[in-house]
Amino acid sequence: MNNEINEQIQIIILIIIIILIKHIEFEEILFASYSIEQEEDDFNILPLILLYSQYNEEINELRRLNRAVSNYWFNEIYLNMQDFKFKRHFRLTKTTFEWSIGEKFGMGESTISYALRQFFDVIISKFLTEKIIFPTTESGTNRITNRFKRIREFSNIIGAIDGSHIPIKAPHLFPVDYFNRKGFYSIILQAVVDHEKKFLDICVGWLGSTHDSRILVNSDLYNKFENQNNLAVTPFHNKYFLGDEKYPNLSWLIVPYKDIGRGLTQEQTYFNLRHSQTRIKVEQAFGLLKGRWQCLLNKLEVSFEIVSHIVTTCCILHNICEERCDFLPPEERYHEVGTDANRELNATETSEGNAIRNSICNFFMESKKYEKTTNNKFF
Repeated sequence: MNNEINEQIQIIILIIIIILIKHIEFEEILFASYSIEQEEDDFNILPLILLYSQYNEEINELRRLNRAVSNYWFNEIYLNMQDFKFKRHFRLTKTTFEWSIGEKFGMGESTISYALRQFFDVIISKFLTEKIIFPTTESGTNRITNRFKRIREFSNIIGAIDGSHIPIKAPHLFPVDYFNRKGFYSIILQAVVDHEKKFLDICVGWLGSTHDSRILVNSDLYNKFENQNNLAVTPFHNKYFLGDEKYPNLSWLIVPYKDIGRGLTQEQTYFNLRHSQTRIKVEQAFGLLKGRWQCLLNKLEVSFEIVSHIVTTCCILHNICEERCDFLPPEERYHEVGTDANRELNATETSEGNAIRNSICNFFMESKKYEKTTNNKFF
């Protein structure tokens, strides 16, 4: 009988020990500092942790402190901060900040990370198709082509395209595929911009070692514009993009003449100059994007799964800032020297694309001769 009682006591003690161990493990989960990668794994238990924490007096005290810090920041710092100082710190004005972000500070790292993911989801779902979009009317496309024409007399240009590397930390899977020619890990942002340096189309997430022409032919943009039969009845008929030499020369994408060893003619050199002076809008857009959101200049220390969401959100916010005339001061803009994507020459050219380019090239030279002749009449 005594032996049975002793066995029961031992079993009860063992159960208590197991409960205590599990309780300690749960406490460790609760109080551990979450990195973004850890939070990805523990995301499903976060609601349970938050539910448990409301019964913990210490956690509640910490929350009250954080709330007090947040309130202090908003009431004492934010409201009294001068506009120029606010923009210097946050790269946008107070009005744009209030319109798109709101005021939440004094949060723990895991809470901020969780809130950021929600913020990315909201911004992308609400604004992506509203703020990054091609015009859908004839008047909309004409507005872009007319403004591009004012730069260097390029007619019927509806956008400039290029690619830019966004630094990331080495992914766990196939890291060599993300290692680019400049010596760091990255994903590529392919973008089309208008005359105002606003994004009309973006493709985010291709591996850093991928050639830009491959990204193009696998993008929705290519599928849309390569089918000229559908474009014939749209506002995009007989409209062109400008890209640099790494892209193929197509009926809707005009690239510079390539020097393949024989040298360029005077006409081709002049065409390339005017082409570059017009296409520079996309390089300027990348400079504004990275100057405004400088997290894109350095290695993003976040889980790989949300890198594309960050880049997409930054592009959307860039357009919102430009649309609201919330411009970035020239001294804070990042200056890319040309494009920083993969610049291997691509020899793909189509007869239709070459004919269009030659026609534009001849028009430029005739215009130049006419201007020279006209100017000489006044001397």
